Amino acid sequence: MRYDYGRLVKIAVAGAVVFLVGVQLPADLSPASVLGSAALVLIGFPLTLAALGFLDKGELRALKRASRLLDRS
Repeated sequence: MRYDYGRLVKIAVAGAVVFLVGVQLPADLSPASVLGSAALVLIGFPLTLAALGFLDKGELRALKRASRLLDRS
């Protein structure tokens, strides 16, 4: 099995960025803090991967196609 080490590095970098931003958030269990942490993981991680150019052109096309299919239903 061959690994794409460049992509693995991008995953690690995105995870480190999200972690470093996350440790700056308040560490309480208030709804705002929990919502902020959830948003960071669910939105921040994919956006960081996108900013790093994680997906190739074929994968981006597939996502656009899938998005169009979801819009039709």
